[in-house]
Amino acid sequence: MISIKGERYISFRNSTLPDLYPHKIKEDKLDYNNIRFLVENHTIGGDTPAIQTYEFNVDSDKLFKALAGEIEVFFLKQHLQKVNLANSNNVDKTWLFVTNYYYAFYSATLLLRMKRTGFIFLSRSEANNLQNILTAVTGSLVQMPEGGYLFTSEEVSSNQSKVILKKDNGNTHSKTWIMFHDFLKEYLALSDAQNDEYTALKKIDHIFSIYQQTFLSTRRNALNYQGIQAAKSIKSDLFGNTKYCNEEFGQLFKDLMSLQITSNKKYVDEAAYFLAPIFAELSRNLYLDYREISGSKIFKGKYK
Repeated sequence: MISIKGERYISFRNSTLPDLYPHKIKEDKLDYNNIRFLVENHTIGGDTPAIQTYEFNVDSDKLFKALAGEIEVFFLKQHLQKVNLANSNNVDKTWLFVTNYYYAFYSATLLLRMKRTGFIFLSRSEANNLQNILTAVTGSLVQMPEGGYLFTSEEVSSNQSKVILKKDNGNTHSKTWIMFHDFLKEYLALSDAQNDEYTALKKIDHIFSIYQQTFLSTRRNALNYQGIQAAKSIKSDLFGNTKYCNEEFGQLFKDLMSLQITSNKKYVDEAAYFLAPIFAELSRNLYLDYREISGSKIFKGKYK
């Protein structure tokens, strides 16, 4: 059976999760522990170092709690898609692909949150609140548009960090996959070990390179919004496969290695079905490591 708990896994886990281990979020506090709530309610300083770039100084402990809350939420969202796929025998092929897409997307987002980055959306009222905060702490008029933002964080001192929000005018889903492909390449570089994990992830890296990083969101949009796809779905003319949702990774690995990478739309769809369970397995194992050490009791005993 293919193992994803090799040298890369351990290196990534040990460099990203220890700061989160002291924090466990109660279920009724999830809405108060996320990046949006953090900068809107716990900013203690800030700056606007570049056009449409906004910095919010926060207590590092509160930042780690916010990240822990985001990790809990995105694990739940990921797991709900797995449950939907496991009960999808009578679901049409269009919605089957869309569900599988979100299984992959939430898994990728969960991994990026562990890396302390990702995208958030600010409503008009949230953007107004944040621009007022920065206007107050900087002494200069600040304007923030509503919309999507890339967030990152940096350590300022031993007990203070800054959250950096940079306005992003692109498609959040497409940008997430571009960022995730970069993450995948960084993850591969964490070790020289060339085992099954390396082989599988390199094949996925190749899939992203051939079909472009945004092929998942592009295909989802076509299936979700183009009328002709609904007609094809009714005729069962679309490719669909959920067999990997509950199947051992050994078979998944064999099928992935034999996958044809061509421009044929059938194989584009097939490639998409390999990504979700692998991303989910990696992110799920990291989440379970966090849960075991932190003592988090959210969803405990319900999710494996």
